[in-house]
Amino acid sequence: MKPVSMRTSSVDEFAGVLDGSYFGNKFDAVQAYGYVKYAATMWMLSMARKYPDIKFVVMSPGNTKGTLAPDNLPPAMKFMLKYFMMPVVFPLIGGMVHKLEVGAKRFVDGISDERYKSGIFYASKEGKLSGEVVDQSTFYTDLKNTSFQDNADKAIHRFIK
Repeated sequence: MKPVSMRTSSVDEFAGVLDGSYFGNKFDAVQAYGYVKYAATMWMLSMARKYPDIKFVVMSPGNTKGTLAPDNLPPAMKFMLKYFMMPVVFPLIGGMVHKLEVGAKRFVDGISDERYKSGIFYASKEGKLSGEVVDQSTFYTDLKNTSFQDNADKAIHRFIK
């Protein structure tokens, strides 16, 4: 998946991601998934600032085998990921996949472990899909942009009545 790269991260742009219009006729479900996750992450980071007494941690489970996620992909991609990449290729490469229990533990740790601070997005190190989790803003600086965070919040609220 290509990294998310929005032109302006404006309210309108986030709203376009959320209603699908951002993608026009070139809709790619896998790419859209990344953009929607970005919008949700930015919203959560905004919420952490608005409500400092509540812990808001964004935690990626990483590349976790044993989920049903591949079942929602187009048939060829589903087959390649579920029956070839996850069980054969990723384990051979190393550091590319981990068990379901490891991904689930990341969520539990995010909530219960004091090392994980509110208002931070944690995921695998840059270029990795599993292993130790780190603050993603150390290399993806858009995550620190409070205007972008607030724009995601405003965009989401366009859909809440």
